[in-house]
Amino acid sequence: MKKLLLHAFFACMLMLVFSHSTSAQSTYTMCSTTLVTDTSGTMYDTGGPTGTYQNSEDCTFLIQPTCAVSITLTFASFNTETNFDYFYVYDGTSINDPLVLTGNGTTVPGPVTCTSGSMFIVWHSDGSVTYDGWECSWTSVIASSAAP
Repeated sequence: MKKLLLHAFFACMLMLVFSHSTSAQSTYTMCSTTLVTDTSGTMYDTGGPTGTYQNSEDCTFLIQPTCAVSITLTFASFNTETNFDYFYVYDGTSINDPLVLTGNGTTVPGPVTCTSGSMFIVWHSDGSVTYDGWECSWTSVIASSAAP
């Protein structure tokens, strides 16, 4: 059992070292990719920092840093069409996991933290009317490197 735990620990450490060496803070736009392993980053709607998002968007974005204990998403701005365009956050890897945030309208959501080690984001815009969208950033707490 100790050998198995030791192997698991070293595997996690190798992944942690790899993820830190390859994932400085990055910036993404929604719908540009579906999976990131960065421990921190910034995301905008598809219009980026200065434009508006598009009509008829249905996109997902999975944040899954190696050995993450928690991931916290914080909004700098939020402006979507009330009751028609939605930003959802799930604590896990799919819509089957606990829903922890439903955002729409002009109220900037408070920070949301996922403790599963993954954060699954779903964005939907309807077929008409677009707004400025959002800017959000995430940070992660990574498991301690102390030996078991």
